[in-house]
Amino acid sequence: MKQLVALSLALIIPYQTFLYAWGEHSLGTYPALRIDEELSKAKKVKVESLESFLLSEEDSLISFLDEKDKLYSAQFPSYPLLPTELKLMKGNSKAEIKKKFLMAIRINPNFKTLSYIQTLPGENFPNCRKLKAEKVTIFKDNSFWDEVNFCELNLGQSVHPIDIIATASDEPDYGIDIGLFEDNESDYGKIYGFGQQSYGNPALEFSSQTPFHIGYYYENFIMFGLAGYLKKNYPHFRAQQFLDLAKFAFSKGHDYWGYRFLGWGLHYVQDLTQPYHSTVSPNASTASLMWVNLKSGLGFETSMKQTITLLSNRHLVIEDIQRHSLTFLTKKKEITHPYLLAFQNTKIDSTYPKFDASYVVSVVAKESNSKAKILDKAIVEAVPEKFVDDPTHSYDSHNGNENVYDYLIREDPKSLELLSPSLIDLFQSFGSHSRNFVKAGIEPKKK
Repeated sequence: MKQLVALSLALIIPYQTFLYAWGEHSLGTYPALRIDEELSKAKKVKVESLESFLLSEEDSLISFLDEKDKLYSAQFPSYPLLPTELKLMKGNSKAEIKKKFLMAIRINPNFKTLSYIQTLPGENFPNCRKLKAEKVTIFKDNSFWDEVNFCELNLGQSVHPIDIIATASDEPDYGIDIGLFEDNESDYGKIYGFGQQSYGNPALEFSSQTPFHIGYYYENFIMFGLAGYLKKNYPHFRAQQFLDLAKFAFSKGHDYWGYRFLGWGLHYVQDLTQPYHSTVSPNASTASLMWVNLKSGLGFETSMKQTITLLSNRHLVIEDIQRHSLTFLTKKKEITHPYLLAFQNTKIDSTYPKFDASYVVSVVAKESNSKAKILDKAIVEAVPEKFVDDPTHSYDSHNGNENVYDYLIREDPKSLELLSPSLIDLFQSFGSHSRNFVKAGIEPKKK
């Protein structure tokens, strides 16, 4: 019976084709970092190719990765040691070193590392050479990014650190963690050593990144007892891995890649500030989840499907309101709006402990998990029932047919007012944790 319940619990994790924590991380990263005076005054750095960085530091990078592999194995219970055949070795050519490095750090070897800047809505980048989203993501359907402005950079071009970090903070959603498990449909997933995907739907491409972007650390002992695989997650590892790579790049004088790795790591910290990425099912008791899962395991699927639909709808609704409201406010330059000001609230930065290897779990995820029930209740109370409390309706704005933000602005603006306190609270956390993470990355650089 335990195996039956555990098997069906895996399905509770929403697995729609596209399900982010935040839509376009850069919308929050830019205001969160631009308020930092020291970072804003930082000198521009020159763009460098990944191959140039890797070839310049090949010998020291090999020993660095070996050392970190052992450290992560001791530090993160879910982390498997890197298979010997994937270790980075000496003597690589320019044509092969990028792929070997990407496989040595166990990300998608097809991930694109072209240099570019993702601008804010309404902002212009000088002499922008626009790129289509297909040039920066691995996906066939890139309609989600139709309105996003990507500007290609030349090697040797000078660019500001904030532009690099903010752009990179969105990149992990472009395919870094796609197909890394042995039951995903990829050759590399079968040799990476992560085993079978712990939760999410391994058959859906975008869902294959779920255990790297959603982290359950604070479910109760009954839930973990029945579904121990929920502990097999990797956001905290990815944040630390890219933070370490950033520090390594800075220490060797490769500032462009220091800032870009820092942005990649920042993404996972920001993901966990979203309560639906740190909590299995807010406002659902363990007993009710067990009952739903038990019925599903016995062949009665209706309750399970309804639970998944409601969770997914609420997750997507908060993401859509965040993305569309910030896009609108940024484009209109409403710089004094409480949403944008929330990202810039530096007063609470120092109330958190100094960033260390435990920060992502013990501070970010814990805080996010504690806010899950409040957010879920606020969504249900503020947003019309058809979007968040109707289990027969599957909300999906990515198909272009629905947009809850436009609906609320047009038909029910008071709903946004009711949601605002929760959003402002989340945006403040997003901003503070972003600054604390970035400071941890650049602190050694200043010495």
